[in-house]
Amino acid sequence: MSIREIRVCLLSFDTMGLITYHMQMMKVPSLCNESWVALDFETATRERNSACAIGLAFGRRTEIIGKASALIKPPGNKFEEFHTSLHGIDASTVERERTFPEIWPELIPAFSEVIVLAHNASFDIGVLQSCLDAYGIAYPSIQYYCTVDFARKMWPTLRNHKLNTVAKHLGIEFKHHDAEEDASVCARVVIECMKITGLEDIKLLAKVLKVKARYIC
Repeated sequence: MSIREIRVCLLSFDTMGLITYHMQMMKVPSLCNESWVALDFETATRERNSACAIGLAFGRRTEIIGKASALIKPPGNKFEEFHTSLHGIDASTVERERTFPEIWPELIPAFSEVIVLAHNASFDIGVLQSCLDAYGIAYPSIQYYCTVDFARKMWPTLRNHKLNTVAKHLGIEFKHHDAEEDASVCARVVIECMKITGLEDIKLLAKVLKVKARYIC
């Protein structure tokens, strides 16, 4: 099994309280036709092209086999207070981070010929498309599913099917609006569906539960 590496910029504080930046190489397993990736974006403003963080959880059948995340400097490094209050990221956090087109070449392998999952996929896929549009980057060919659809089929009596509600029902504790943690919980929602049904193939799971696939290309 080959390994791909994704660079991720991380923010830390040294012993004097000064902000320091460093590059960490995150190793992510190569993906095959049994693999999938769960995606989550956080945005800086109400504009969909203002991605400021991305989280990915890579899976194969019923296992998470890798995770990756990165901060992203949005256009003009503009932030709205409401969004910062959700995820804690502001202009100073990402001042020295890379922009979306600078990080995109490292993300392309994550979406190559695998199924993409997102909770409330219209938002996350919309962010991806808006970022690509903003910088004139061609769309990759992606088949994706919204995990809200799976959750509604599996647990129809929940008061709603927001990520935190489903996570609580499944006994999962996590930091909401942290991109990597949200992506991981998204992955675990589908994994739980597969374990309950005994189906380890997402396409077959979707067929049995009558969840529609969606596409961008």
